[in-house]
Amino acid sequence: FAFVAAKQTVRVVGAFGGPNGNGGAKTILEALQNPTVKTKVESVLTEIRNLLIAKWGFDEEALADYHRVILSRFENPFIVDDVKRVARTPIRKLGYDERFIRPIRELRERDLSYSNLLQTVAYVFSYRDEDDPQSVELQRMLENQELTDVVKEVTGVTDKVLVEEIVSAVEKN
Repeated sequence: FAFVAAKQTVRVVGAFGGPNGNGGAKTILEALQNPTVKTKVESVLTEIRNLLIAKWGFDEEALADYHRVILSRFENPFIVDDVKRVARTPIRKLGYDERFIRPIRELRERDLSYSNLLQTVAYVFSYRDEDDPQSVELQRMLENQELTDVVKEVTGVTDKVLVEEIVSAVEKN
């Protein structure tokens, strides 16, 4: 669980804190020093925490404490992690059973909020890095296909309402 939670946290920081997430940071530490980015990351962690509580019965305060510990690790100035490294391979990260879409689906099934995760997905869709083949491919798809078709293809989501929500989030980004 610890590894998954840490990886999820750093991916969210990468999505919000990088150039496409309006944080403009080059490192995870720099992104977390931006209060807006940190607040967005904490909001996503709250949604994930709600899922873990609903799904597995975890103690809310223990999870909140653990999420604070994870964030503090990434705020360590001696650990330098590049946002570009964290944000790369957006097509894989947007997969049906991957870091963002699966929690969104599971939160939706439980009628729990996932609006912050949707915003994260919108940032991942807009990620641009000419050195990352998946980023280049995703941007090519977005230029040449309807957004709805790209969302369905990349995420594997078939639920019409959820596809529309993702499309709306991407369009607002």
